[in-house]
Amino acid sequence: MRSLREQEDALFAEWREESRRFVSDGAADTDAFMASKPRIVFLLKEVNSNARRWDLRGYLFNGARAATWNNVTRWTKGIRSLPERLPWRLVEHVTERDREEVLRSIAVVNVNKAPGGGSANNAVLARAAEEHDKLLIRQLCLYNADLVLCCGTARFLNRALGRRSLDGWQTRGNASFLREPHLPLCVDYYHPAARISAPWLYSQLMRTLDKCGFGGNTA
Repeated sequence: MRSLREQEDALFAEWREESRRFVSDGAADTDAFMASKPRIVFLLKEVNSNARRWDLRGYLFNGARAATWNNVTRWTKGIRSLPERLPWRLVEHVTERDREEVLRSIAVVNVNKAPGGGSANNAVLARAAEEHDKLLIRQLCLYNADLVLCCGTARFLNRALGRRSLDGWQTRGNASFLREPHLPLCVDYYHPAARISAPWLYSQLMRTLDKCGFGGNTA
């Protein structure tokens, strides 16, 4: 049986035939990801890079950088503490070592595998989701994850599923989530680089997951 990294790379080889500019993504450290509980996939938009081809996994393996990834680190720690809620003071300070350890244990999937700019173009993202729909869904299914956190990308996931808007998603209060037989629990949430205070984003995520019925660690 092929390893997770071999399955990722085989899928990306197919994907590159459809996209000349391609950034690989996924699990930075497949062993750490497979051993993690719960297994979390962050569904993001695209990387901000001028590179024609690049591998996000190496960047994550080495701890990335504070912008965006400090929040991902905090959120991951909080999710893995559930049903106990870690207070903000215990996740506020993030070191480079914290980021390395946490980022190696998650998977990050971008809707658009072509690198983009500082601000994502929603029309480009929607087109990428529609054109590479089967590949994107296949990638998400590779990870046998417990949670896919859609960081500003829920509508693009729906495009890949052949739906418009958020058709098929359930809502509880201001929380939206999707339960599909072939996918993990998918939760709609903000992008980690959203221009909103980090403490609010963290506490709101914990409340959102509670409303979606996600209890954290799985057996």
